[in-house]
Amino acid sequence: MEFKGSAIKDQFDILYKDLKCNKKANNLTTILSNTEFLIECYSNIKSKPDNMTSSPDNETFGEINKKWFEVVCNSFRNGSFRFKPSRRTYTLKNNGKLRSLTMPSPRDKIVQEGMRILLNVIFEKDFKKSSHAFQTNKGCHTALTQVRMQFGRVNWFVEGNIDQQFPSINHSVLIELLREKIQDEPFIDLIYKYLKVSCGEISEEVIKPMKIGLAQG
Repeated sequence: MEFKGSAIKDQFDILYKDLKCNKKANNLTTILSNTEFLIECYSNIKSKPDNMTSSPDNETFGEINKKWFEVVCNSFRNGSFRFKPSRRTYTLKNNGKLRSLTMPSPRDKIVQEGMRILLNVIFEKDFKKSSHAFQTNKGCHTALTQVRMQFGRVNWFVEGNIDQQFPSINHSVLIELLREKIQDEPFIDLIYKYLKVSCGEISEEVIKPMKIGLAQG
């Protein structure tokens, strides 16, 4: 994301400089509280069809305006922001088991996009070159290209999967790992709020708090 000639660009420059000097990131809340940044996050996701899926209270991107961005940004500064319960449904996997799909409030997705961008800046450089998941401009196609270029003479590959990876993530352990590179408690608190947000089951219309694990995606 480019923010030429703006205060938000200056804040990103500070963040990059701190990371280059192996300092902990401490201006994430300042960046997230900038309306220009949050509007760019909205622009990133508004065209994706799945982002129009409603939350348990049928909230959508409708009627969103500049005033909403100003209110939300102020809530980051005073610590009053709260995520809304997500909507959970299930799809059938090839092995006959069910895969849970969690759909946050469309407006919460704007905030999550901002968090994702900032976390990418901090942690993406730590990924191995052989990792193609959850990275910018990487995915199945880049993984296949690497296999073709580096392992053309290999006859066997072993496929593996970590069973129940997302539902078993310990919140406290994850937060402590984030603190190794982040010294911004309001931002850490925001992530902790998201980890604890409740989910509403579509079929039962009940709210179930998340004590462990997080929503895939």
